[in-house]
Amino acid sequence: MHREILADGEQAAVLSELPESGDTLRTSVAKQAANYILTSLYGKKSVYEDVSSESPFVGLDRKSLSKIAFDDSGSFTSIERFVAFLDMTSRDVEFQNRAFDLQSSMQSKKPGGPWHQVLSMKAHAEMASQMSEAEKAWRNWGSPEDMRVLAEQLASQSKIEVPDLPSYSDVGGDDELLFIAAVKDRDVLGWLGLQPDRSNSDSVQESLVYFIPRKGLSRE
Repeated sequence: MHREILADGEQAAVLSELPESGDTLRTSVAKQAANYILTSLYGKKSVYEDVSSESPFVGLDRKSLSKIAFDDSGSFTSIERFVAFLDMTSRDVEFQNRAFDLQSSMQSKKPGGPWHQVLSMKAHAEMASQMSEAEKAWRNWGSPEDMRVLAEQLASQSKIEVPDLPSYSDVGGDDELLFIAAVKDRDVLGWLGLQPDRSNSDSVQESLVYFIPRKGLSRE
């Protein structure tokens, strides 16, 4: 995909991939994802003039992004999955950088402790807890529980008190979320993650496009 867009720019075939539903507003969200990737990553002009170039994934937590990025049911276009993966990866890098800064700080304050190993395992456990099963299989990562146990055992053996990791903002996720295409602000579209019992809530009724791409979408 990357090479195709680099070579063909706005004419890349992948940018014309649209949802099978044919729903106008659902299609607009996919078009917006294509515009976003072109303008933000490749510095090119929008390919669809009738929609915004804002990211449709702003506001989704990490687990929701993981489910979209690794969904192979056809509910999302290749570009939407790519954008979700890039957004997820960007957040991971920021989180890991903060964890690394904490490792360096602890090493300076209390040299000699296994700070890198312990805090790395804790950071990986936090990330693994917010991965879909498909992503964990792709990365070949173990369970977050096992990682936390290993970190605690090493800390106990080394007799060190491990500080809390920096917060991973918007990292939480609900296993039962429905993904609903929505109008966020006039011409800016995007995805919302709603609990099933809130899907008819008056507080969100005005913004819903009423398309729920659940076909084959995993809830793990």
